[in-house]
Amino acid sequence: MATIHKTVTGMTCEMCVRHVREALEDLNGVDRAKIDLRKKEAVITYDESKVGVEEMQKAVKDAGYGLE
Repeated sequence: MATIHKTVTGMTCEMCVRHVREALEDLNGVDRAKIDLRKKEAVITYDESKVGVEEMQKAVKDAGYGLE
């Protein structure tokens, strides 16, 4: 398992946090996504052999936010 820290853009409330977390955790290979609204940060624990950062960025973008 690997862990990365990424900036999340476009979040304004706890519902946004939920949407981003669910978008990430629905991906096969993402074990856990901890989203911090105040810091605008995602801490993602994932299996590098199953999912990549590009897939995570696409899932978050599809949910209406950005992952940098």
